[in-house]
Amino acid sequence: MRSIPTVAISSEDHKLAALLFDHLVPVHSSAAVPDEVKFQHPELAAFGKSSADEELADTMRRAKRIVQEKPESWVQKIVAEVPSEQVAGFRSSGFTDHEIAALQTFVHYVRNLYTAQIHRILTANGVRSAPLFRSVVGYETYLLPGSTEAVEISLINAPLIDTSNLEWDDILVIRRDKDFTRRLRNFRLFLNENYRGKEVGYVLDDLNKKLEEYETSCRKSGLSLTLTTLHQTLSSKSLLGSLGIAAIGVLTGNPTAGLAAGIAVEIGKLAISVRLRRLELSEGIAWSELAYLAEIVSRVEDTASRK
Repeated sequence: MRSIPTVAISSEDHKLAALLFDHLVPVHSSAAVPDEVKFQHPELAAFGKSSADEELADTMRRAKRIVQEKPESWVQKIVAEVPSEQVAGFRSSGFTDHEIAALQTFVHYVRNLYTAQIHRILTANGVRSAPLFRSVVGYETYLLPGSTEAVEISLINAPLIDTSNLEWDDILVIRRDKDFTRRLRNFRLFLNENYRGKEVGYVLDDLNKKLEEYETSCRKSGLSLTLTTLHQTLSSKSLLGSLGIAAIGVLTGNPTAGLAAGIAVEIGKLAISVRLRRLELSEGIAWSELAYLAEIVSRVEDTASRK
C-alpha cells in the first residue's frame, strides 16, 4: 500500500491533508490551496457545476432531527467545533445552541455529499483516495450504519503536526523534503504493515521506531504537535489477514478475539484500539482506506517538551 499514491478528499483541514497524503482534492475553499498539492483529473473538471439545491432542504430537516435526538453533551461538542467568533455572532442574532449545532451538522452533510461524489469519481478512474475529517460529526455522518463489514483502527494520543500556525509556504517546504514526507506517510499508515509470523518484540520495536522517527523529524523542523485520536477506517476484506489486524494479533496472541467488542493495546506513548463496524458503503468504493478522522484531544504541544 505504501508505494501507491493516495489522494485525500479534504472537507476541513486542507493543510493536514497536504502533509499526510500525496495530493488532495479540496471540497471547499479551493482557491486557497496551492496548485502544487491539488490532485488534477479531467473527471473532476465538471464537479460542483450541477446544483444540489433539491437536496438541501431535506438535508437541513435531517440535521435538525439528528440534533433533537442527541443529548446536550453532543450538542455542546458540535458547537465547540464552530469558531468562537461565529458562535458569538449566531447567539447575538438569537440562535440557540441547538440551532447552531443543526447548522453545523447541515454544513457537514452538504460537504459529505460532495466528498462521496469525488470519492466515487476517483475510484471509478483507478485513483486511490480517502476522505480526511477533523470533526466527529463529519466523520460519523459520512460513515453511516449499514451491513458492510469494516474495521476501525484508532491511535489514541497520536502526536499530529498542528497546522493552525502553519502557512502554505511552510507546508510546501515540508512536502519537498522527501525523507520527512516518507515518515509522515509511515505514521499515517502506522499499522498498515504485514507483521504475520513476527515476534511480539519485533512488532513493538518496529512501531516505536516509526513513532520516534516521525517525532524526531518534527522536532528538527521546529514543528508543534497536537494530540489527537487518529481513527482509520478500512474495508475489512482487504485488512483482515494482512494489515493492522495481523499486528494486533501478534501483540494480543489472538488475531480475531475481541474484535467485535473492541480491543486495545498500549504501544509506548500510544494506545491502539481496533473494533469491527458495519457500515453503509457505496459499491463504487473499492479501496481499503474508507476514511480518516483526526480528532483533537488536546491543543498544541511544543515538540521541545517531548525531548
